[in-house]
Amino acid sequence: FVASTSRSEEVYYHISHVLPSESEDGGDEGGPPAQLREGDEVEFYVVDEPDGKNKGRRRTSSRRVRVLPPGTVKFEEVVAEGATGIVLDCPSPAPFSFDREEKDPAPARVLLKVPLEADGETVTEVGLEARHYPGGTLQLGRRGERGVWIRRGDLLRFDVSRSLVGGRSYRAVPTRCSFGGRDDHDGGTDVPAVRLASPSLCGRAEGTVKTVQDNYGFVRCAESSVDAYFPLSEVMPPALQAELARSGLYSPVDGELRPGTEVRFDLSVQVDDRPDASRGRWKRDGPPRKESYRARRIQVVPRGTVAGRIPVATEVEATVAPSGLLELSEPVSVPEPNPGRHPLVAKLLDSVRNGDYPEDLGAVFHETMIGGGEVNTVTAMVDAADGLAWSRDGDDNMRLRIFRTDGGGEKEGGEKEEGAKEGDDAAPTPAAPSATTTSRAIKERRAARVKVDKSSLSDRKAVLRPGDAVSLSLLQDRRTGAFVAEDVTVTCPAAEAGDGGEAGGEVRGIVTDVVATRKFGFVTAVTEGGEAGKEDF
Repeated sequence: FVASTSRSEEVYYHISHVLPSESEDGGDEGGPPAQLREGDEVEFYVVDEPDGKNKGRRRTSSRRVRVLPPGTVKFEEVVAEGATGIVLDCPSPAPFSFDREEKDPAPARVLLKVPLEADGETVTEVGLEARHYPGGTLQLGRRGERGVWIRRGDLLRFDVSRSLVGGRSYRAVPTRCSFGGRDDHDGGTDVPAVRLASPSLCGRAEGTVKTVQDNYGFVRCAESSVDAYFPLSEVMPPALQAELARSGLYSPVDGELRPGTEVRFDLSVQVDDRPDASRGRWKRDGPPRKESYRARRIQVVPRGTVAGRIPVATEVEATVAPSGLLELSEPVSVPEPNPGRHPLVAKLLDSVRNGDYPEDLGAVFHETMIGGGEVNTVTAMVDAADGLAWSRDGDDNMRLRIFRTDGGGEKEGGEKEEGAKEGDDAAPTPAAPSATTTSRAIKERRAARVKVDKSSLSDRKAVLRPGDAVSLSLLQDRRTGAFVAEDVTVTCPAAEAGDGGEAGGEVRGIVTDVVATRKFGFVTAVTEGGEAGKEDF
């Protein structure tokens, strides 16, 4: 059979109608028919003739089939090179089975960042066949389930082709364009491919690898006090990680996972829908358990990308209290949640505000990314941002959507959008959603006292005494939110802080414990009235 450029159906041919191979002078050699192979390009005549196997029926057949040089026949033409687009939906392949023929899923839908003008029409959306998905597929389980490396909201780079058969249709096809230009062979772009420019920031998190076993491991999340499980199959292939490095987002890194390796990943929540046996209630409404967190699409990033602590203030003045804590001269406050603790969420909000996501859709989280304190963090940061709002949609209101309110209302309560749910491949593009929340007051976390230890001192041999005036840098731990002192330097010892050298004051107390073998003990402070104080030394 021959696939024709002018007919939607395949055309039958018989070997007796294949012409001999063409000689060098352009004439037929007069020998046996050319040996056709799958993929050969040919030209032929089409005839309508009776079907020899089915009486009364007719069929189209080919005559004078002649082999053509490679590259002569084109089923499509490239109308744009190096285009970029955002994935709207991406169907996964069906589970593998030996019992049935494997079929490709429906093409993914990709929204062009810049609409394309072609033949008098404006093209805003193209299809993407599963065979061109960046990174191919991955195995999800023992039952043959398969997944893909791209998700809704991902930014892709590709060429746009127009079909020359069966009407006008536009597809995303492999490109040689790199993220810095065309034909950058030093960057490895000599192989055409649909390239992943950047993963969607919805649900994206970062952390460090805690442990790695034979086929699984755990990631210590940087922004919350949870550890996320991951199978090694969820680590991005080296070629895909190299593409992200070439996009300019990161420097090339060693992709091997080991404890301490810094990574970024999609954080999902495995919700336990089983009923509670003791009360007969469902657990879905409760907070997810720590062991239910899972890391997906793991990408290795350069060392130093993931910070454990973020700076809050420098040259902060404080005094050493009798308890050993540092009392700040002026309390320091930061917003809660602090965007510095959640840089990927802050970057996501900036991207939505700048129009990097479809204006009528916004940024949509996968429903498994909703759970625990993560969704509260995101919604609180949206509430504190100007020009942004959020809503929930999908099944059971489990999908979080962030969108711009420019020209589309205020951050006030509204009814949930009607129409097709997200994820329905046949559904039309939904209208702009309505906010389902009201703005809350921005909370703050206040630091008046901070702990100090030897690691906090700029001079590790220094000894702090009650009444010492110090200068320090104030940091916040991303994982716990606690304030931490760093680079603590004594600016005025207690003996020099006031008249007579008694700025630190005299503390009286009672010895309450002695550990003679280790040569230390404890003293409980006593007030002027003879009552035991609240501080021990």
